[in-house]
Amino acid sequence: METDANTLIRVGFTNVLQKPFDRNIVKQIISMHLQPAEPEPDSMTFMSAPKDDERDEKEVRVLIVEDHWANRRLLEAMLRKQGGTYLMEAVENGLEAVNITGVRQYDLILMDCNMPIMDGWQAAEKIRQSEGPNKMTPIIAVTANAMKGDREKCIASGMDDYISKPVERKRLQEVLGKWVHRSVSP
Repeated sequence: METDANTLIRVGFTNVLQKPFDRNIVKQIISMHLQPAEPEPDSMTFMSAPKDDERDEKEVRVLIVEDHWANRRLLEAMLRKQGGTYLMEAVENGLEAVNITGVRQYDLILMDCNMPIMDGWQAAEKIRQSEGPNKMTPIIAVTANAMKGDREKCIASGMDDYISKPVERKRLQEVLGKWVHRSVSP
């Protein structure tokens, strides 16, 4: 009898690998458990985030969850142009997002919806169900799904807001203004 990844995570497994194994995902999972504070720079981190006790109060930690490298780079560039200090990390799928949000605190999560391994809707549900540090962190859907009902589906899965692709700088700025001050405020 084959068990799905969601069931395994729900009963207590911290990670689930699906065949065929992706070498990069295996390395990321192993490195998270061996050295959770220092992921491989070229696979996940754009700018390294300091530990909580070293954090400057004006810094905003953002997790970008996006399977396409160009979209990750675009979001990173748009955040840099917003002004302020954004410490960005990126993962490529929902399972990686669930794993890293279990051990690191973020001020905002930008979540694609359609991704391999675990989609953004499932990942948002898992993050909200967890007792980890990001249970209440704002999760913003960043998705090409712009059909009627897609925004509601994102909200129902535990996401707080919705940005459609292609991402407009003004809309990203509005969302940051709406959610960042709430998660960073004491």
